[in-house]
Amino acid sequence: MGSNGPGPVQKLASLILTLAILWLTLPDHQRQRIVMRVTRVAQVAAARAARHAGHLGMGDELAGRHGEAGRRYTAALHLSRARDRCAALYGTLRP
Repeated sequence: MGSNGPGPVQKLASLILTLAILWLTLPDHQRQRIVMRVTRVAQVAAARAARHAGHLGMGDELAGRHGEAGRRYTAALHLSRARDRCAALYGTLRP
């Protein structure tokens, strides 16, 4: 039987190769701007998620669900650390 075209793995490999070639053809300053934007978006997302997890943890704690509150506080801590790492990386990328 014949094939109707590339399969999902071939399509994914083609997309990755196309993006890699596109990335390598960009000037350095444009690549730096893209990395800075992605880092900033990740920082903001981590900050929002940490704040949300912390608030949910407080609600769980007040409701007497201490185990769930502890898990949410731990998630908030890890998200806050990720936010701080993104902020530090963003600071090193700034010209």
